[in-house]
Amino acid sequence: MIDDLDRPVRRRLHRTELEHARTDLTKARGIVVDYTAELGEIEGRLPHLEAAVADAQATYRTRPRVERERHAIGRVLDRDIAARAPSLAADPPDYLMEHLGRRPDRGVAADLWDEAAGRIGQHRTAFDVADTDNILGRSTTLWEDSPFTASRREASEAWDRLDRSLGRGLEIEPPGLDLGLSL
Repeated sequence: MIDDLDRPVRRRLHRTELEHARTDLTKARGIVVDYTAELGEIEGRLPHLEAAVADAQATYRTRPRVERERHAIGRVLDRDIAARAPSLAADPPDYLMEHLGRRPDRGVAADLWDEAAGRIGQHRTAFDVADTDNILGRSTTLWEDSPFTASRREASEAWDRLDRSLGRGLEIEPPGLDLGLSL
């Protein structure tokens, strides 16, 4: 457009169009420079991204084996809990009696007691918890992700299921004068 209109006779008649064309050309050059720089950055990251994709694909290929191993470990842990339950039910330690209560004679509550006792015993043994007041050991944060936290959570959930089945759920105290801010 510039070549066609930028002639002495036509220049005067098409001055505005020529200015717009020159402005557009300047903007286009800037855009090309910006996109060329961005393309260079992307090409620089490409080897890292290709390596990450290759790692992800290798991990994905090993997933079935890892899943089988995880399920096998879960079965071993479940058998361990089942093996612990009879000995804990026959002669429960004082801390279990204090926290779980006496083992129900039969039914779902007895099964839940066995599971809770087995999980608590397994957790205490695996992580060498000796505290009898806090039978699951130190408290953990919600965002902590560790084997200790996972085991503690499983034991706590089993304990909660037992409490709910026995009607010992958490109760919320009604508001009273003693609840409030102290100034």
